[in-house]
Amino acid sequence: MAPEATEDCVSCGACAAACPVCAIDKGDPKRAAGEACISCMRCIAVCPRGARKLDPNKLSAVSQMLSKVCVVRKECELFV
Repeated sequence: MAPEATEDCVSCGACAAACPVCAIDKGDPKRAAGEACISCMRCIAVCPRGARKLDPNKLSAVSQMLSKVCVVRKECELFV
């Protein structure tokens, strides 16, 4: 799940500078390599204009999947 630049992006490069895996092109921050993205969401956090967003359909699908798995609290387990 890689965040994508919206039309609000002014190509300031803050997201590219903050990306820990260099998945965002420094020359054109609107372009990102989705296969390299680790979904840390740092680009969303540092964008001064809030111009990077997740696809709402993908976010909804992941939320539904996690809500099923996270209904009951699970205790920590250690397998030796």
